[in-house]
Amino acid sequence: MEDKEDSGDKKGNEEEGREQSPSQQYDLYVISDKLNDKLKLLNYEEDYANLAASHRTISREYFVKSTNIGEQFFIFTTLAAWLIQKSIDSTFTFPHECDDPNGTISNILNALQSKNISITFPSNKLKTGAGEQCLYVLDTLADLALITSKFSWI
Repeated sequence: MEDKEDSGDKKGNEEEGREQSPSQQYDLYVISDKLNDKLKLLNYEEDYANLAASHRTISREYFVKSTNIGEQFFIFTTLAAWLIQKSIDSTFTFPHECDDPNGTISNILNALQSKNISITFPSNKLKTGAGEQCLYVLDTLADLALITSKFSWI
């Protein structure tokens, strides 16, 4: 029985090591940088940040690593809601800090799935408010918002 536990621990550590590889970290920074550019094209610095005092602009690497889970989760969910309003459903409700995180995540993923966007990761990966999965969701929503706004890279 101990052998199984040990092998499980090793597997978990190997997966952690893969998540922290330099090339994967670099890829996350590139995705985050592109996301920030897309958000600026969508005028989020004025439209999103001025919606409420708790909404603010973010640094280029804000969603790459988890540093303040509560704050990052709230910014992630409200930014996702803003992008959903711009791209999928203009009546989508903004989450509040006291809302159930599982319900909030479920609403965001349901909006993506309504556009036939496949989600291949467990929803609990979004609870940190940062990382690869959060960047994927925001980047996908930003792409949809740019398409909806008829933005062109001419």
